[in-house]
Amino acid sequence: MKKRNDPKVNMRYVNLVGEPEKRWYQKKKRKIQVAVFLTVLFVGFAVALIIPLRPSVSASEKRELAKFPKFSFASLADGSYFKGIDTWFSDTFPFREALTSANSKLSSWYGFGNKVSKLSDGKADDIPDPTVQSEPEDNTDPTKPDSTTKAPVPKPTEPQSDKPTKAPKQTQTLGGILVAGNAAYEYYNFVQKTADSYAKHVNYAAKQIKSVSPGAQVYDIVVPTSIDITLDDSTRKQVNTSDQQKAIKYIYGSMTDNVRTVDIYDTLRAHRNEYIYYRTDHHWTALGAYYGYEKFCQVRGITPIPLSSYDEKDYGKFLGSFYNDTNKNKKLEKHSDELIAYQPRYSTDMVYTDTKGNKINWPLVNDVSNYAPSYKYAAFAAGDNPYTRIVNNDLNNKTYCLVIKESFGNAMIPFLAGNYQKVYVIDYRTWKGSLSEFVKEKNIKDVIFINNMSATRAEPLMSKLGAICK
Repeated sequence: MKKRNDPKVNMRYVNLVGEPEKRWYQKKKRKIQVAVFLTVLFVGFAVALIIPLRPSVSASEKRELAKFPKFSFASLADGSYFKGIDTWFSDTFPFREALTSANSKLSSWYGFGNKVSKLSDGKADDIPDPTVQSEPEDNTDPTKPDSTTKAPVPKPTEPQSDKPTKAPKQTQTLGGILVAGNAAYEYYNFVQKTADSYAKHVNYAAKQIKSVSPGAQVYDIVVPTSIDITLDDSTRKQVNTSDQQKAIKYIYGSMTDNVRTVDIYDTLRAHRNEYIYYRTDHHWTALGAYYGYEKFCQVRGITPIPLSSYDEKDYGKFLGSFYNDTNKNKKLEKHSDELIAYQPRYSTDMVYTDTKGNKINWPLVNDVSNYAPSYKYAAFAAGDNPYTRIVNNDLNNKTYCLVIKESFGNAMIPFLAGNYQKVYVIDYRTWKGSLSEFVKEKNIKDVIFINNMSATRAEPLMSKLGAICK
């Protein structure tokens, strides 16, 4: 007779006497799973009912959360009362910020996002020589071509070279992003049609503004991206990306006399060895924005507030869009950014209107130390919102300016608030209305367009800009 430890005997034993035990174990396992699920569900429901745990403000979304609705027989009759309770219950769920942050991290695991445009097979339009624009003949359609006359234009200065010349850095292309050394950069391909659209929209807005407010002046700032400023020259020469200095010259050459251009390319190049762009994000830093602000003040003829008059704040580790869009590149994570902000000493009141129409009071420069690393660029002027109004309580000079921007403008806004009693901010991606009517209504004298180079090649953005330049 074979022993019990014989494998064949054991197999027969399991088949003969183990099957009932196996079924019993599976039933017990299912009961335990159901019990655990119901327990978690009950605990979650109980936590959700604890009113003191419910948040009233979302720091990451920069808005007030839904409030418990006031009872009325009218709201009870039309169903809006219970709908309001449902909105309040879901919008103010306990630990909402932690769950939102976890969801953001989970979403990034799916791979590359669509925040950074990719080169079309490495191709870009040739950049024409700049031209001087006359006024458009048609005053109602900014999409019609302007008449142009050629004018001699100074040859663009060559970018500064690193001394001594360094060997190119090891690079890796991930989607539309170049990782070189410890930093990431966005490729830029010049698209003439879209660049022309940008210039025409700004020109048309300036013409309309002049017609309703003759004393107003339009300024335009096109911000180069880091690939043409901080990437070392030896690596830059081997990268297939358009010349941003030449592209800016072309765009500025397409502006009419109604627009005063602020060329900050050489200004930023002069500070290229400073921390003026993030390594893990496509934006410039607050320091880079300050240098842009200084150049604007020079063109405008006003005195910039010295940087020493601000309190420098370090809000900790920042991992931006490049980090997320490269599937959380380990090299970028190892060399993460620091979110440095400059807190003004002048007193300001800021109110922004979000996409749902809610008006929210918020600091001009907010302490984001406790935000998730990917949210920290929201430190500046509450991030991206359709409309914002800032009042400098220490000024009474009756000077008002309007900033029309995408996200690159955020970091410059706190500095502008030092020179103007009121700063109005419009994000053309979500705001609806007429710029000229707004300028007239608010008695605005300075209108400032701020856009980064990548925006001037994005047709969907230019369509949104054109919709409000009236």
